[in-house]
Amino acid sequence: MHFLAAPSRNSWRPVMSSVTTEQTYWLKWRFFFCAVLVMFTMAAASIMIWKYEGSEQDGEEEEEEDAAWRPCLRTVHPAWLLVFRIIAFIIFVSLIVADLVVDGASNLYYYTE
Repeated sequence: MHFLAAPSRNSWRPVMSSVTTEQTYWLKWRFFFCAVLVMFTMAAASIMIWKYEGSEQDGEEEEEEDAAWRPCLRTVHPAWLLVFRIIAFIIFVSLIVADLVVDGASNLYYYTE
């Protein structure tokens, strides 16, 4: 029963199945399909941003500078939003601390290299 056994120390590391430095890797249909999908998504997002956010007038832009800090729903009180953000921050910090206690500081090397 392999799923009941404790994982090895390096079980999270992916296994490289192919050499990515060769030209044949980049000329496969899967790469082009993923590239087209990413480009299509970026174009759709750019069009939506330009349509809904980029067409503001100068007078409206000054009023909407702090829109990111206000809730979208008018019924949500800003104090409840602040409480939610504080609770989320405490949960995320406790998860990071627990991960550091279990696996050590080597988990942070990926983000700094």
